[in-house]
Amino acid sequence: MRHSLLIGLVTMIALSTTIVRAADSAPQPCIYGAVLTQGTTSLSFGAGTATAVVSGWSFCGEPTQVAYSWSTGATSQAISVSAGQCVSVTAHIGTNSNGLAWSQSADGCAPPDGGSSGGSGGTTTCGSPSVTGRDSDGDGVDDACDPTPFPYGITSGQVTLQSETDVAGPQRVLVGATYKNCQGNARLKTRTYKAEWAEAVLPSVTFLRFYVTYEVCYVPNNSIQWGVAFTPDRAYSLIPWTWNDTNDSGFPSTYVTNASARFQWQGTAAICAWKFACTGTRHPGLTITFYPSNTETRNEYTG
Repeated sequence: MRHSLLIGLVTMIALSTTIVRAADSAPQPCIYGAVLTQGTTSLSFGAGTATAVVSGWSFCGEPTQVAYSWSTGATSQAISVSAGQCVSVTAHIGTNSNGLAWSQSADGCAPPDGGSSGGSGGTTTCGSPSVTGRDSDGDGVDDACDPTPFPYGITSGQVTLQSETDVAGPQRVLVGATYKNCQGNARLKTRTYKAEWAEAVLPSVTFLRFYVTYEVCYVPNNSIQWGVAFTPDRAYSLIPWTWNDTNDSGFPSTYVTNASARFQWQGTAAICAWKFACTGTRHPGLTITFYPSNTETRNEYTG
């Protein structure tokens, strides 16, 4: 009797487990026409043809529909291109019930030899609603998805002295892993600046900023002994601008002669959608040249 009860209990547990697993594997309900997966758009080049490749999109209960808009004015999925020709395409994606509510853009250039080799350009995902919600030039394209988002672009702002020390030698200073000596007849100056950049159409708003510091050992009205530029810090950006890097290759740089010490900082900034799809790339920078007369010149630029 006890053996029969045990077999019955095991059978019930097995059946209930089967039912749970069946329920777990059942399709989940979804809203008709809603996007299930958001895919990508890229370009493929080959044999004098550029083809828009839209993949990975799916919607609940409806097939994916796509319309194409090329920089050449064409509306087909594939167009003819010449060797080395650069083109871009915007794919408008959606369903019959919801319309083409999503858009993605891609750009690239045909192989320079006109052969069948090729690749895909960068993808800019510009969903609905807009990525940044800003359209600075009023052309109906979000700033992050617009190759020319501003009538004038980024421009130089203010360079403001934040702190300064100027002490008599001798001084022994640790710079990185190396000690530097500033002799008794010299002075050690340290200055920190705040460098800002704005949009030409909004000069009162700071869109990019970083702080820079330099240190220089100099003999007043005589010579420069040494100098060092430190890595920028406290980087700041305001949408749609983003710092991709505050240190371009080779920066910060220092060039010292007997008569001057030139310090330069430069980074890379762009208008980006989620920091991976960028346009309007610029290289904001700042150059400061210090002289033994305890004077300096400053030049801020956008690159």
